[in-house]
Amino acid sequence: MVSTTIPSGKPAPLSTQDQVNVFTVSIGHGITHWLHIVPTVLLLVVKDEFGLSYTDVGLYGTIYASAATVMNVAGGPLTDVFGHRDRFMMISLAVMACSMIAMGSSTNYATFVAAAVVVALGNHLWHPAAIPYLATRFDDRRGYVLSIHSMCSSLGDSIAPTIVGGMISGWFFVSFTWREAAYFNAIPALLALVLLFFVLFRNGSAKEEKKGEGLNLGEYIAGLLSLLKNKAVLGIALMAGFRSTAQAALRLFFPFYVAEVLNLSAAEAAGFAGLALTALNLGGSFAAIPAGMASDRYGRRPVVMWALALSTVFIFALSFLRDEATLVIGISLLGFSIYALRPVMVGWMMDIVPREMRGSGTNLMFTTQSMLQMVSPIVAGAIADVYGVVYVFYFCAALLLMANAVAFMLPKK
Repeated sequence: MVSTTIPSGKPAPLSTQDQVNVFTVSIGHGITHWLHIVPTVLLLVVKDEFGLSYTDVGLYGTIYASAATVMNVAGGPLTDVFGHRDRFMMISLAVMACSMIAMGSSTNYATFVAAAVVVALGNHLWHPAAIPYLATRFDDRRGYVLSIHSMCSSLGDSIAPTIVGGMISGWFFVSFTWREAAYFNAIPALLALVLLFFVLFRNGSAKEEKKGEGLNLGEYIAGLLSLLKNKAVLGIALMAGFRSTAQAALRLFFPFYVAEVLNLSAAEAAGFAGLALTALNLGGSFAAIPAGMASDRYGRRPVVMWALALSTVFIFALSFLRDEATLVIGISLLGFSIYALRPVMVGWMMDIVPREMRGSGTNLMFTTQSMLQMVSPIVAGAIADVYGVVYVFYFCAALLLMANAVAFMLPKK
């Protein structure tokens, strides 16, 4: 029987070695998000070099989400049936390092997008491996460990835009081309891969994982069908999908809004847009742990509804801001609310799916997000071409309102 309650009682403290494991896996998560954000910043310059429209930019987002959907569909069965989630995490990092090299070698928009497909495959292999790994090993501290995992992803999202944008804008004593920047960003993935290998394999975590919780195929299919019949599971997946879709459209088009409003060239805008995206993600980095802990104590639903409501207000207000200072403040407030939701929603999903199906529960959530994102970027790009980039914000606000409506209809417990 599927439990729908949040674990009660005071959780046991984590040992030093447990904390090392949590932070090592979480750092790896941060690197996957670092590399995931790199193409978004590069697109400012790529758009000019290849003469792209906003619809073309949206097409990148649609193709990226399509690749993510493929991996989300495949990743759950792979990690649930075969186990060895530690190995899948290392494969994810290796694939993403290769994707940066491929992106730097691209000679036209088609090859750039093809490299981004590899980014998506590596990035979305991480989640069905790492999230169940943490949620299962640290079951009574799930909200805490998932908030650390989410915080590091937000830090990766935060650091990358300023580093990549600064490289293109010449903030580090020398200006990089966008291709050189792509090559350079393969290095963090390789370093994280080495760290993950030594920590997980030297302290016995890999051996524990090898004993695993793999299912045979029949058990997996039966469990998956039970998830698809659970209205709460489907509702959480749909709600997370609307939120993630709004977040992705905002992140994709906000750099172009900055360039347009501040009247900057693509290279000049890359640095400031990167700084603004850093502000967006830093808000989420600081909010993730308090939100996760609050959801452990007060429940997932009230935290989700409050954060969605605030996000809707902030994203609508962002469209009225026209100078550097207020843009940074506004985007920081939005990040504080919208990114804080990530660990809470994942924790909510982990609460209600069986222990052995957590990989597939995670993937159901991320697959829903990816499927919605297959449509929204190209729609947002068409809106920007016809009405202007500012109208993308109104589109995102409408998506967040729909997410809140779904959250309202979910069970209170």
